[in-house]
Amino acid sequence: MSFSQIIPYIGLFFVILFTIIRKIGHINIPIWSIMLLSAILCILSGSISFNEAMKSIDIDVIIFLFCMFLIAESFQTSGYLYHGAHKIFSNTTSARHLILVLIFFSAAVSGLLMNDTMVIIGTPLVIYFARKHKINVQLLLLTLMYSVTIGSVFSPIGNPQNLLIAINSKMNSPFLIFFIYLLPPTIINLFILYFFMIVIYKREIHSIPLIHEKEELEDPSLAKLCRISLIILLFSVFLKIIIIFINPDINLPLTYIAIAGLIPILFGLPKRIYLLKKIDWGTLLFFVGMFILMKSIWNTNFIQNYMIKSNIKLSSIPVLMSMSVVFSQILSNVPLVALFMPLLKVANASIAQYMALAAASTLAGNFLILGAASNVIAIQNAEKLNEKIPSVKFTLIGIPLGLINLLIVYIWFVFLDLIKIIKI
Repeated sequence: MSFSQIIPYIGLFFVILFTIIRKIGHINIPIWSIMLLSAILCILSGSISFNEAMKSIDIDVIIFLFCMFLIAESFQTSGYLYHGAHKIFSNTTSARHLILVLIFFSAAVSGLLMNDTMVIIGTPLVIYFARKHKINVQLLLLTLMYSVTIGSVFSPIGNPQNLLIAINSKMNSPFLIFFIYLLPPTIINLFILYFFMIVIYKREIHSIPLIHEKEELEDPSLAKLCRISLIILLFSVFLKIIIIFINPDINLPLTYIAIAGLIPILFGLPKRIYLLKKIDWGTLLFFVGMFILMKSIWNTNFIQNYMIKSNIKLSSIPVLMSMSVVFSQILSNVPLVALFMPLLKVANASIAQYMALAAASTLAGNFLILGAASNVIAIQNAEKLNEKIPSVKFTLIGIPLGLINLLIVYIWFVFLDLIKIIKI
């Protein structure tokens, strides 16, 4: 490999390293700064041209995140986030009960509005609950991160890679197919997550009954706009679901849904320009850098050549799931799916293989922080509120959890094979 081909991997190494340590002495090192610096080095070293770097940035993702960040900031600033959450969580009677409701609520929202959306609104919410009810903050933050990853598995609109698979595989009735293949193991995995967190944090979970107090709106006029925004978002998502059911070839981009949801907020923005200052610009820069770095790694052709020379048989579901997890840690899950999709198409892959790719590439997010974009969003948002998510602890819990999650998915596939619904 030439020097320019080595640079992207050096950049990736430092991104992973600083994601783990995130601090030198008393100086905090933002993850986005290392990712952006790595991308700049790739351009300066000739690993990728400036024009190609700019083209590699997925503008739809950046616009989607910008809109959702601004909507979430409005929900939080107006008090509507905590006011609305009271209706959902007010019946929880203990810390364990709260954790269980949090897991399934996060999973449901992830499947409906995408995992990134849930983690954007969920991070400040769980920090609020932790501080209010004196529950370990790391426990709730890690629970949120794992639950949005696991919860987004069962839906074709739960995350970007699932949507990519649902559209490009040309499957009929993608919601029905995803539900049959992935909803039962997802429900089992969510209960496994609950028992995991309860056992690991059993000494830190108190048994004091929770007392819920309804939060008053801090900005009623902005809260009204937030309510309209939420209605538009939900209506748009259900419209998207109906469109996919009618004709999977027609796609209503999530970017359009996010823009539609932002429109009511924009009416009040001139009076609240400070909301723009509170947006997590660092995460947006992280994604800009990530797109450039991942494209630079892709351009080296190292992984593609490795796949060919190693004669890896993606037709084997265990092999496909294993390779998806490994390479998702290097490329991230969406580029990984983009790499595997043409290979599966050439091999005339079965629906079961596409579903295995969807499950494994998503659950890979529970192994390392960089395995899912939602993890990075959670970290950045938590640090804005002066809370830390330890990368090492995330991985120590996430690896055994992720392996069990993958095993449950595979066992379900074997069961479907035995009753002749699928063939693996």
